Amino acid sequence: METVITAQELLEIHKIACIEWKRTIRLCYLPRINEDQTVHFSQDEINDMFNAATALQKPVLKKIFGKQVNPIEWDRIKTGSKVMIQCIGEYYSGLGHIDASRPVDVVFYRNQNFIDPSFLKFLKEDVLSCTFHQDSKYIVFKAHETTDYITEVIEY
Repeated sequence: METVITAQELLEIHKIACIEWKRTIRLCYLPRINEDQTVHFSQDEINDMFNAATALQKPVLKKIFGKQVNPIEWDRIKTGSKVMIQCIGEYYSGLGHIDASRPVDVVFYRNQNFIDPSFLKFLKEDVLSCTFHQDSKYIVFKAHETTDYITEVIEY
């Protein structure tokens, strides 16, 4: 996947860049400006910029490239992981108990065990589910088919 930015936006990045990145921009990216006055960037190049950026530089990169979300490594999610969820899909219980604009802790991930949010009881069923925790409250989603309600991993 490629992202296209204008030459003006590239100069905006150049303005806030450190000496090393100014050189990289000058040697690698400025020569790629095409007749439409745009530059194409791969996701790897964008990731490199975000990884090298300081806290003061990141807002400029976010303005130009948008917020970057790392792909989810599903096999690394475990008890104790912090994730962002959206309240979609099939859920068992607890909808409305948590604030989906804040991270939740993973209690059980794709497991037969779960905590019933209404009774705060530990239970086990024959189907897979995911239990999340936030501020002493729980929400449980079905996990037999998909876990697309997890939108971002904050910490594995």
